[in-house]
Parts: sequence; C-alpha cells; structure tokens
Amino acid sequence: MQDDGSNIKQCKYCTSDIPSPAKICPVCKSNQKWYLNYFRISDVFLFASLSVSLLMVIFSYLNFHEAREERVKAGVALTTANDAATKASAAVMSADDAATRVSKAEASVNGTVARVRQIEQSSVDMNNKTKQIQMKTDSGLKVFESNLKDIKDDADTLAIYYNAKGGNRSAHNVLIRLSNQGESRKGMLVKSLLSDSNLYYHDYKYSLLTQQVINKNTKQHYRPSAEKMYDRIYNDSDVSMREAYINEIAQRDLKYFVHDLVKITREDPNLKVACRAEKAIESLTGKKFENYPPYNGVQLWWDQEGNKDNRYSNSIHRLSEMPANFGEKDFDRVLVLLKEIIESRQGMCQSHASIAEIYLVKGDKDKAKEHYKVAIDQCDDVYLAKIRYAALLYQEGKKMEAFEMLSKTKQYFDDVAAFERMCRSLLPDISKEDGFTKIFNDK
Repeated sequence: MQDDGSNIKQCKYCTSDIPSPAKICPVCKSNQKWYLNYFRISDVFLFASLSVSLLMVIFSYLNFHEAREERVKAGVALTTANDAATKASAAVMSADDAATRVSKAEASVNGTVARVRQIEQSSVDMNNKTKQIQMKTDSGLKVFESNLKDIKDDADTLAIYYNAKGGNRSAHNVLIRLSNQGESRKGMLVKSLLSDSNLYYHDYKYSLLTQQVINKNTKQHYRPSAEKMYDRIYNDSDVSMREAYINEIAQRDLKYFVHDLVKITREDPNLKVACRAEKAIESLTGKKFENYPPYNGVQLWWDQEGNKDNRYSNSIHRLSEMPANFGEKDFDRVLVLLKEIIESRQGMCQSHASIAEIYLVKGDKDKAKEHYKVAIDQCDDVYLAKIRYAALLYQEGKKMEAFEMLSKTKQYFDDVAAFERMCRSLLPDISKEDGFTKIFNDK
C-alpha cells in the first residue's frame, strides 16, 4: 500500500516496499509492467516483425489467387470472343445466302401478288353474285316464314275451335277473346268460326238426353236424393254423368235447383253441360234463351227476374257463413244464422233440416217435426229429413206412417243395403218390426 505523504509503493509480486518511481523491484527483480516479466523488448519487436511478415505473405497469396482467377476469366473471354468471331463469319455467310434467297422469294412474291389480285377480282365478282342470290333467298324465306306462321296460327286457332266444339268452355272463352283482334287474319278466322251455330250446341241442346242415373247394383235408373244430385252436378268428373243428374232434376221438376243450374251454365268447364243446364232451366221455368253463348241470356234473366222468385232460389246448398261443425254451446247463435238464411231463401231446405236437428238435440220434438216437415214439403227429395221424421213418427206410435216415409226414402239410394244399415243405426228399435223388414223385401 502507498503511505500518505511518501513516495513509497508496494511491489506487485513480492509486496515489498519500493520507491514509487522504481520500475524494477530491488528485492524480487520483477518489472512492475507485467508483460516485461515474460518477454524482452527485443522479443516483442521480433514478434511484431513476424506478424507483419505473415500478413504480407497472406496478402501476397490472396493477390496471387485473385490474379489467377482473372487469368482464367481472361482465357474464357478470349475463347468466347473466338467463338463469336467464328459465328459472326458464319452469320455473314448465312446473311449472304439469305439475301440470295430473299431475292428469289421477292420474285416469287411478286408473281403471287399478281395471282392474288386476279383471285381478288374473281372473289369480288363472286361476292356480288352471292349477295344477289342471298337477297332473293332472304326474300323467299321471309315469305315462307310468314306463310308458315299463318299456317301455324290457323292450326292453333282450329285446335282451340275443336276443343270448344268438344265442350271446353275455356277454349270457347279464348275464341271470344281472339275475335276482338279486329280485322287481323286470326280475328277474321275466329269470327267466322264463332258464327258456326253448332259450336253452341243449338241442335244438341234441344235433343233428348239418353244418359240416366243408373243404380250400380240393378243397372237400372233410380231416383237419387237431392243431396246427391246437388253434389254430383258440381263435382262429378264424368261430363255425361253431370248431364244425367241435370236431366234428372228437369224430369222431376225440382224447381229449387234453378239457382244452382244458373251457376252451372255460368261456371261449368264444359259447354255441353252448360247447354244441358240451360235446357233444364227452360223446362223448369218455361223460359226460352236463344242468344249464345248460353250462359249470357240465363245470367241476364236471373239477375233481372229469376232471383226474385222464391221457387227458384230455395236451394239446398249451405251459405259460406254457415259453420260446418258446431256444438250445443253454439245452438242459439246458429239458430239465428239459419233463420236469416231461410228468410233470404238461400239454402232454405237444408237450413230447416239443420234447425230440426238442433231442436231434436235440445229435446223439443214438436219444433223438430215442424221444421222436418217444411224441409220435406219444400224439398221432397232431401232424404235425411225423411229418415229423421220417420224416427219421430215411430216414437209417437205412428208406425205405418213411419214405414211409409222410409219406403219413400228407399228410392233415393242406389245401394239399398247401405240404406238398410243407415236405418238400423239411426233407428235400432224399428229394425225388428215386420213393416220395416217388408220395406227391404219389396222389389
């Protein structure tokens, strides 16, 4: 350690006190600069000289290596230059040959150009002739297409006409719409077709209809019920059967069907059925309708006169306001609605039968009989009212009257076995009576 106020320091190797400026310890002879203890100054210089020499050797080697690479590249470049010179010579020779060939080709092209010009002139002449032919062809094609379109339109119109003649109302409506096309070819053709009275079944309408409603068991004509006739004139898919039911209505003079027949003339998709309904209306009302299509005159008569006659509007169909199903809690509300229907004379027969059913459930048999009787008198072909009325007569002890009523109802069933099963289910007590058995034994 160095003492305060003196020039004494401690040796770094033997810890002896030595003067501060001393570079070598007098005790251990060690130089205070550590590296001088291991190397002499001459050694340091020698090492530095060797290092510089080594660096120069390395630098010389690198320069040599780089010079060698440059020589290699120079050799490659020389070879490439020689090759390029060779190729240039060959290219010059090829260019000379090409020039020779170009000269020959130019001469050939000149000849070809002359021939092309000749061909172009021929082509222009041919094109002019082709245009003339094309114009004539287009003109002829337009005439052909126009004629073909007319033929197709005529064929389509005739197809619609024959559909209408077969009874298709929608086809007939299409013809009427086409007739409004003025003086066009199609409009004039349609007007000519519409002038054919056979289209409206003028003769057919007044001929006798041989089709009848046949019992599927006996194969004989039978009297269907009003309910069934009402359903079948609207819903039977067979045109001839719809005609048969309409004919049945006319033969039995069921005037309360006139309202429905008016709807048939207006709405049935088949004109034959519409004409048959018009014939039935003429038979039931004594009117004559000569104008065509048939439904026009009928609808005009109904709007102005027919709907004011209660005999014709006493239909058995239900109004749309009438609920299909109702319970006892709805009786009072439904009774009011049914009475309104009766007063309007729309669906009167069926409404009386429905009112009778309500009173029967409520236990008022007298009221039920009263309304059943009205339904039977006004629409004598409504069979359900007859069966219910017969049951009430039987319960009152009027057996013969009950059997007579059931006997009248039997004729409305084409399946008598089904009628017998219905009676046995609705009237279980009556089925053992001799009078009841006799009804089904009588042929």
